[in-house]
Formats: sequence, C-alpha cells, structure tokens
Amino acid sequence: MTAPLALPPSTVRVGGADVPIATGTAANVAADSADRSTPGGRLSMLLAWYGRDGALPAPVAEDPMGALEAGISWSRAAMGCMDYGTSAAGARGRRPAPGRLVDWSADAAIIGADFPRLYHIDLWEEDPHWYRFCALLLALLRTEGSLVGQAAYARSPHDGARGAEARRAGRLREAWALPPTEPELAEMARARF
Repeated sequence: MTAPLALPPSTVRVGGADVPIATGTAANVAADSADRSTPGGRLSMLLAWYGRDGALPAPVAEDPMGALEAGISWSRAAMGCMDYGTSAAGARGRRPAPGRLVDWSADAAIIGADFPRLYHIDLWEEDPHWYRFCALLLALLRTEGSLVGQAAYARSPHDGARGAEARRAGRLREAWALPPTEPELAEMARARF
C-alpha cells in the first residue's frame, strides 16, 4: 500500500512565528480574488487566510506585509504543483499565454459543474484543501470534455490558425470570453476616445 500524498504545512512563518493559514478552497479563492493593489483588498486577503472571528493573530497584525507575502507564496505554490508540457531545458523558452484563461468569479459555475461530474466533489458542500483543489483544477484544463478545459482552450492564443480554423477559434473565443477587467475597460475607453 502506498502512502497518501503529503500536503504542505498548514502554517506559514510570520515574524518568526508559525501562524496557521486557512487551507480551504473558499478562503484561498477569496484571497486570490481580492484586489491586492488596495489597502481594503490586502486586508481582505489577510482576513481570508488568517482571520479568526474577524481578528488577526498577533504576528499577522504586527507584520501584515510579511503575512501577506507568506500567504501569497503559500497559495501560489499550489498553482505550481503541476507544470505540464515543460522540461527543465524547455521551460526557459516557453511563452506564457497572454490574457486570463480562468477567472474565479466568471468561471465559478463551470468549475462547480466539472468537479462533481468528473471528481464527485461538490464544491458547494465541501471545502477541499487548496493544494488538492489546484491539482484537480489544473488537471481539468487537460481533461477532454471538461468545461474548464474547453474555456481555457478557447481563450488560448491560436497563432497558427488560418482560414476556417481561425474563424472557428474566433467564434470559440467570443463564446467563452471573460468579462473585461477594470484596467481592460479603461484601456477600451481610452482607445475609443
């Protein structure tokens, strides 16, 4: 019998102390969705990760930026748990896909629909560990028939497409388009002006 996969520690180091961090999907989606460019957004992130009954533990309150950095590192590491299609040699030359492929708010319904259908996990009833959720979500991007995979494929660049293939890619991109972000709306307004 093989041992189950070990999950990362449920604490992070803040100001020399080990502080518990929320490991559930709901808390991490809330933190990842917050606008980290604003003080209110950063506070939302801290409360999502460390808030207990609306209060922050002393090490977090004393070093909020250190706690924010520790939380971001802990949470982001989950998204790096599977790096498909790259090797140590090939990773340097890989181009990142422009634009967003998945949006927590806009894609909540398709993510929520794929999990019970493919994994028998109801995200409205369960709150899986963030690292488990990210591993399963990243696998959905490569799973044939998943809604998340279809959306990400449609939003990906199709640089080599020509003719009918390019038109099909354009229709897919329109059908699966994400709502524009505030900076994208501002850029669209500047372009029209």
